[in-house]
Amino acid sequence: MTSIGNHALIRSFKKELLLVLAILIIAAISLLAAWIQNQYFIPAWLTLLVFVVAMGLVYLATFKFEWGLLLALVLLGFVRWEPAPSDIIFTLLLGILLIKKGVSNIKFPSIIHLFIFLFVATNFTALQNVISFLGAARYSLISLYLVGFFYLIKLYLDKKEKFSLITSGYLVGALIAVILAYAGVFGFGTHWVLYGGKFWSGYFRLKGFFKDPNVFGPFLIPAAIIVVESFSNKRLLRLPYLVKEAALLILTTGALFSFSRAAALNLFISLAAYFLFKWRWQKQKSTKSLKAFLVAAMAIFLVIFTIFFSGSLLPLKWERVKASLLRSQSYDVGRFEAQKLALTTMITNPLGLGPGQFHHHYRIGTHELYLRLLAEQGLLGLVGFLGLASFILIKVIKQGINSTDSLISSLSLVVGSSLIGVLVNSFFVDTLHWRHLWLLLALG
Repeated sequence: MTSIGNHALIRSFKKELLLVLAILIIAAISLLAAWIQNQYFIPAWLTLLVFVVAMGLVYLATFKFEWGLLLALVLLGFVRWEPAPSDIIFTLLLGILLIKKGVSNIKFPSIIHLFIFLFVATNFTALQNVISFLGAARYSLISLYLVGFFYLIKLYLDKKEKFSLITSGYLVGALIAVILAYAGVFGFGTHWVLYGGKFWSGYFRLKGFFKDPNVFGPFLIPAAIIVVESFSNKRLLRLPYLVKEAALLILTTGALFSFSRAAALNLFISLAAYFLFKWRWQKQKSTKSLKAFLVAAMAIFLVIFTIFFSGSLLPLKWERVKASLLRSQSYDVGRFEAQKLALTTMITNPLGLGPGQFHHHYRIGTHELYLRLLAEQGLLGLVGFLGLASFILIKVIKQGINSTDSLISSLSLVVGSSLIGVLVNSFFVDTLHWRHLWLLLALG
């Protein structure tokens, strides 16, 4: 009886604590709204609208947790400004989930905690080399937030049935993002969602509501892998065949039309890993998935052929494409020089230059994840991240091989192949602060 009474008391305390937290957040938002209106002379109706939206988010995060999580996942495709709307919701959700479940429910192998500790700690071991303290603080806070995001997903996923909310939310967000980007191609909000010039000027790249096409393209690839696997396992996504085929076509062409070489490689590697794992793990030729992919691949080929070779239909001019390729070559030369600097930096500054400091020292970015980590957070920082990613990937592969549950096997396929694609992508683009990278790690 005493034990039952203690549990009831704890539950009551948690509810009261959540209510207090909600009240404090509302008070903070109210004060912030009043300050913004006075500071920037924003119309009262706009301030009221922001306040109402913020209240809605607080309500969802506090009392309708799964709806709040679903909304945050859908908004992952809208990250033009930081903090993005999804970041605000995820932060609220993490605080609420920690109150509800407690830190003790974060159950990882000890080595995972060790790798994360190394990654986090090395954000602070090179402070003596920091040139921009504000830049270092901002970069470190983003890294810490993503580690918190990683733990949030892990805390939530205590049952395999909950994976469907994550995959569905991500897929819906990716589809909305790419459909809006395609709307820009046809003249709706072009300046928001295209990069490198408007479509009718003869050259375009899809970037959606991301800052860079090189991030937008890879963001769509895990969603495409989810759709591919859903052809053989309907538990993953219950939609008509033609709808899935259309979604696959939209996502894969969207990734390619970001015109990112790294995204194209990511797509190829992810699909190659997927079909290899499918064959090796499930001992089947995955006919449905292969047929679906081949249909989408043929459609992609026809679309690209039309764009590049039929100027009467779409005015994508070869001159602009060639100019872009030449710019890419000069960009590559600078990138390789930066990577050499990153290697020499490790020798002269073994503890690293500090988070986000490489471009402050050399006025150029590494455009590569692993050497940037080595240069900024030292060898231990690189070991922390690589150890975390490698350990999770190995566990995913073992899970895929040994699992007798079709859902877990399908999820292992999706996460494993997508994670390999992003890690290969990381040799060409700095992916450390990509939200979907940390989502894949958490799912793994």
